[in-house]
Amino acid sequence: MPQEIQRVGVVGCGLMGAGIAEVCAKAGYMVVVREVNKDFLEAGMARINGSLDKAVARGKLPAASRDDARARIIGTTDMGAFSGCDLIVEAAPENLALQRQIFAELDAVAPAHAILASNTPMGPFTLLDFVGLDTALFIADAVFEETKDPRFAAPPLLRRMVSAGYLGKKSGRGFYEYSK
Repeated sequence: MPQEIQRVGVVGCGLMGAGIAEVCAKAGYMVVVREVNKDFLEAGMARINGSLDKAVARGKLPAASRDDARARIIGTTDMGAFSGCDLIVEAAPENLALQRQIFAELDAVAPAHAILASNTPMGPFTLLDFVGLDTALFIADAVFEETKDPRFAAPPLLRRMVSAGYLGKKSGRGFYEYSK
């Protein structure tokens, strides 16, 4: 039986961590977000609060829901604050099943432009559009064929996009649309 998740710990409050913390809080989870120092924590919490305020200003979130989400988020620099968490969001194999469970429960999808990859000048979807989705599919299939590791299997969405002729910038459409 899956573990019931009530309190989520998020390691880091940069762009990705702040986004995860915000989505979890809006979905009703108590969230503990931890940063390495006070300056980073304050910047991350300001990022979350600014995003929530923007959602209210654009009419996408009622003010009461924003206030509820804020009340669910605890920011800290203390690693011990994670002790009561049911899930700590980090890239750890032992958390994979719980991560899948929580994100399935959240039913939240981030827009492609909001997802950033570290050490790249653009997000991963823009990069894939520039490389070519057909090229990315070929690479994923080759790696999977060599390793037989399911982590390297091409995502079904990528396969469907290539089948539909959405190859990225070279075809005028991939994750984004490009005018020729």
